[in-house]
Amino acid sequence: MSKHILRSFLIRILVLFLIFSLVPSKILASEIIPAEDANADLIPVKKKTTNRQVLSTMESEPETGELIDKRTENTKTFYNGNGQYTEKIYSEPVHIKEEGEEQYVEISPELTEVQSQSNIVKTENTAIDTEFLKKMSNGKYADFTYEGHSMSLSILQAAGENRTTVEANDVDAEFVENTNKIVHKDIFPHIDLQNHTFNENIKEDIVISQYDGYHIFIFKLLTDLTASIDENGNIQMKDEQGKKVFELPKPYMSDSKIDEQTGDTVTSDKVKFEIEKIENGYKLTVNADKDWLESTDRVFPIYIDPTTSVTNSSDAFVSSANPTVNYSTATSKWDSSLEDYVLKAGQFDSATGTAFAFLTQPSPTGLSNVTINGCFLQAVNTENCSEKCRDLQALF
Repeated sequence: MSKHILRSFLIRILVLFLIFSLVPSKILASEIIPAEDANADLIPVKKKTTNRQVLSTMESEPETGELIDKRTENTKTFYNGNGQYTEKIYSEPVHIKEEGEEQYVEISPELTEVQSQSNIVKTENTAIDTEFLKKMSNGKYADFTYEGHSMSLSILQAAGENRTTVEANDVDAEFVENTNKIVHKDIFPHIDLQNHTFNENIKEDIVISQYDGYHIFIFKLLTDLTASIDENGNIQMKDEQGKKVFELPKPYMSDSKIDEQTGDTVTSDKVKFEIEKIENGYKLTVNADKDWLESTDRVFPIYIDPTTSVTNSSDAFVSSANPTVNYSTATSKWDSSLEDYVLKAGQFDSATGTAFAFLTQPSPTGLSNVTINGCFLQAVNTENCSEKCRDLQALF
């Protein structure tokens, strides 16, 4: 009887062993995954998986080139292959999201014609929605829109001492599509209105090819914003909550006498804004110093600069030759000979002083759990005062 009981017990043990041996060992492994409902509390749950299930959830290797879905406002990410990536980080925005879109697109300040509106040319993709009239209408030449606020610009008159005030001519614009420059020529005798478009500002110039005594220029700004002139001479355009929307930095002027060695032009800050409240907007007066304009030292054309911007520029430079001058504004960094914004660095002589440039560089994002193999700073040297290029030191 005892032998029968022992045999029965051994048989039961063997049966249980066989049953457990049939169960796949991998089923005992598990991974933590988040709750699938995005609106639910993210409580970790356990889900049993097999090797096949794990392989099916692995991401496939991306194609080499830019990863469009990894774009941010200031970065581009590229897959190089073999598990290696390159991220380019820019000191200013290079991408923008169009309203209602999730995907970033390239910023493009180039001008394109609007098919549905025959008299309009506009920027392709910019923070400021910028439109120009191909032919001016009662002095109106542009509309700027940003964050639901708009500003319509018209140039009305030119005046000067012992000069008859002249009305602006409604002229046709000259521009080349897919460039960022537009000119309304001869709005006044020997005076043009020129604009360069960028993502966050519009660089405007009153271009004087011959001085006939006109140094006061009257504009009309139609806007829902409130304008005021601050202690530095800038016009601040603010909404009802007091938030700055547009800024017109204090203007300056420069002539075309370019130093062959430094590339600098002769400039003057003897230009000021005046504003007067009118119905639905403001009368804006740009008053340039007539003595500077009529000096025999001037080389024409002369450029008088009223710029419109939506941001405070974050890049800047300082100069030992002019230690109290603010070189952070867009107007102070504009180079009329290059038709672009520049930062100065280094020294040429005692007259130019020593300049130090400061670049805003956003920090990298999304670089956790990676090995960084190299980092490079790229900057474009647009002009060099020396016969041969010199190395510049970058400090981080």
